[in-house]
Parts: sequence; C-alpha cells; structure tokens
Amino acid sequence: MKKFLLYGAASIGGIVKDTLESCGYDVVGYIDKRAHEMKQYNGLPVWSLHNVPEIGYESKTVIYIAVKNVFEHEKIAKQLFKAGFQQLIYKPYHVLLGNASNNENLLAQLYDDLFEGRLQGVEFEIPNNNDEGELCDYALISRENGQVTAYIPVEYIVTNDYQDEDMHRWGNVPIPCFFTHINFFRSLDGDQECSVIPYLKEYCEFTAKIDGKIQITDAWRDNVIANRTHIFEQMSESLCLDPLFFTRNVATAVWNWERKYFNLTSGKHRCTFLAAKGNKYIPLKMSETDYEEFKNISQANVIKKNIDLYDGTVLIPNPCFYRGIHNRDFGEHSFLLWFSRYFGEKLFYAKGKVDFTGFRVVDRSDDEGHFSRYLYRCGAQVWRWRLPDELEILLNGLFRAELDYVSQMVRKADVLIVDERTALELKRNDFYEAEYIILKSVTQDVQEQICARAALRIEKIIDSMWKGTVLYRSYLMVKNDSKDSLKCISEGVKNESVSDG
Repeated sequence: MKKFLLYGAASIGGIVKDTLESCGYDVVGYIDKRAHEMKQYNGLPVWSLHNVPEIGYESKTVIYIAVKNVFEHEKIAKQLFKAGFQQLIYKPYHVLLGNASNNENLLAQLYDDLFEGRLQGVEFEIPNNNDEGELCDYALISRENGQVTAYIPVEYIVTNDYQDEDMHRWGNVPIPCFFTHINFFRSLDGDQECSVIPYLKEYCEFTAKIDGKIQITDAWRDNVIANRTHIFEQMSESLCLDPLFFTRNVATAVWNWERKYFNLTSGKHRCTFLAAKGNKYIPLKMSETDYEEFKNISQANVIKKNIDLYDGTVLIPNPCFYRGIHNRDFGEHSFLLWFSRYFGEKLFYAKGKVDFTGFRVVDRSDDEGHFSRYLYRCGAQVWRWRLPDELEILLNGLFRAELDYVSQMVRKADVLIVDERTALELKRNDFYEAEYIILKSVTQDVQEQICARAALRIEKIIDSMWKGTVLYRSYLMVKNDSKDSLKCISEGVKNESVSDG
C-alpha cells in the first residue's frame, strides 16, 4: 500500500490528511518551506524540501501537493522532481488552461479522486507526466485567408509608419508612450492627474493644421472633444457588455521587419483606449507571414527547453509564453505603462517628437531583462548591469535585442533603474551619473536609506503593499540640486568611509 507525504502544512494539507487516512492510506508527514518555523503540523512531522528522511524517497511513497493555489502546483512539482522525488500527484498547469495532454488529464482526475475520498484504499498507478509536449499558441484568435487575428503585447504595438514629413511627428510612437491619447482616455475615466488638453492641442489641432481646410475655433474644439468622448463611452460599454467588439472591429497592423515591432495601419483609438485601461494584450489583424515572424517559433522551442529548468519568475511577451508556471508580473506592466507615458511626454516636449534615440538607460534590475528589451525596441541605448545568464541570452535572441552589459556605472545616463539588492551595492557617486533614479520593488526602509544617503527627492511613487511585504513598489527619484543639499553632500563626503566610494 502506498504511503503519502503531503506538500503543504496548512489548511488544505489538514483536509487531505484526514481524507486519505479515512480511506485507509498512511500519511507519514509534511513538506513545507516554513519547516524552520514549524516542526509539527496536525500531529505529523514537517520537513523542508532538502531534509526529508529516507522514507520520502521510497518507491511506495507518494508526494501529494496539497496547496490551495493550484497555479503553483506544477512549479512546485518541478522543484520536487529536481530534488529527486518521482511519485508526484498534483494539478497540471495545462489542465487549468484547458489544453492538457491525456496523461495530464488523468493525473488531474487522480488528484481529485484522492481529494474527494473516492479511492478507498485502492492501489493506483500515477500517470507519466514527463512528456514535454508542444508549445501552445495563447495569442491566436483566428486564422483565415492568409490573415491572422491575435492578441499582441501592447509594448509591441506602434503607431503608423508615416513617411510624409507632416505626420512623421506622430509616426512610430510605441502605444504605451502615446501620452496624448492615453492621458485623454484616462482623464475621461476619472484620473485627476491626466488632462484632455495635450490630446486636443498636440494631436487634434496639429493634424487639423496639416489638412489646412479646417478652421480651428472653440466650437470645433468642443465638437472634437464631444466626438471623442462618445467614442470613449461606446468602447467602455463594449468592454463591459461586449468584449468581442474589439475582435470583430479589430485594429490592423504590419510587421516592421527593420525595427521588429507592429506598425498600426488602423485603430489607434481602439489600441490606446485598451492601453489606458491597462490591457497587456490587444487584438490585432495582420498577415500570416508577419505573425509567424513575430512568433519566432524556432527560437521559442529553444526557450522552452531552458525555461523548464528555470527556478525563478520571468515575463516573456511571446505567444507561446503568455501563460506559464514562471510567469509573474509583480506590477511590471503597470510600471512599463507609467514609465512610457512619463518619459514619452518629456521627450516630446524636449524634441518635438516621442523619440527615444539617444536616451541612455542603465538597468541594474536583478531580472531577465524584459524591460530593457522593451526600451531597446523603443530606440533607447540600454546597458544591463551584469553578465547575462543562459536564459537572458536566449531571450535576447528570441526578441532580437542587442543589449550592452557593463560591470560599473555608465556616465551621464538619463535614467538609472535599480531594485532593492542592486541599489545597496551602488556607491554614492554612482547616483549622480544619472538624471533620474528609479527604485523598483524596494521596502520603505531601503527607499529612506537611499534618499538620505544620496540626497535624492521623490517625484513619483507607484506602489502596492500588503502588510509590509513588497508586492510591487517603485519610486521615481531625481537628484536634489538645491544649495542645501549640495552642502549636505559635500559634508557627507568628508566623513564617508573609503569603502563607501
């Protein structure tokens, strides 16, 4: 008769123990990452993953993943396989998504049968779930007559590739950076920090002057706002009552083979409306050839072999990886949208166009480079702080990004991005090499420490906290160039130790 070890010493683990024992099975203990805090649970010993006794590895011992969050099951299972456990029962991730293999469905059924107590001491076989299977396309909506409709990441969608000199000003603007339109829709949605004025002045009046036949009057302005507000209201109702509106009336685009993104040919207002609502993916129609080039399936297959062995979390905006056990956002998309509008607007008023050419960013985030690759597509010069691991190299190939890697601070950067760990590694003077400093995913204590140490002032905060544990927190900070601050800095340098730079 099989014995059980339960992964998860909490409420679900208690329920499963009682059910299994009532069916005649022997439960010998728990595995839990909090084993250092709890030696026993429900009358049984609790072990960490790496100190399970020999009984846990015996051929008749089964590991049952008793964790409430079923989206975590397969990731936990991979950790257990890696640690040497072979007999595992859990809910496969693809079962939850509806694209499971036969064996995955059988494993999920066995999981439910045991949980519900339908197997009264019966011997059973665990279905083999080691088959890698094929990649699933999570973006595809329809394919017909050489055309594809698919969900495309908003950071891959760019305005029309205007060639004429007049509209060139608004050509090749990444949708997240299209601040005029996005702020217009956000203002209609009640965002007090956004205004309709840039949309009216910088875009509507600008395009009207190009036409040359339109007389710009107060009545004309009122009519423009009334018309666009009606569009906003209709799209808002559709989003609530008829979300398929956006696939029936889909925006169209073509792949830019040089710059590796999609240029819209229609649908700017639909795309910017969805972006203003925070959508990560937007329906687009394109040629089948363009879609396959974006999908890059040969490189995606290489990534799959590597990602199966990955222990961390990562964002991969490719149709084959929209869903995955390693996909965790932690507020990254909200940060991308905010950063794009904030600096897109600044660049527009500095250059007369949203143009990231010459914009210098040092990204010291301890991640796999998702945000850096986005900025690279926008045209910025991006430096990463560390030598890339194998996965980051593969992801750069998948997204055709040529990032630079450095081991020290780049001089005269426009933006320095750091997270909690890398912020504390920097010397004081490193902060003065960038005009803007962004702290990502840091605690309040670290933010205050960095502010005091480098005499920085906060201009903007984006945060989401839960009882002091960081889910996502970002601070935009700028150098404080007041005389008092400069005096404090100079006095601080005199007393600063050599090891602190």
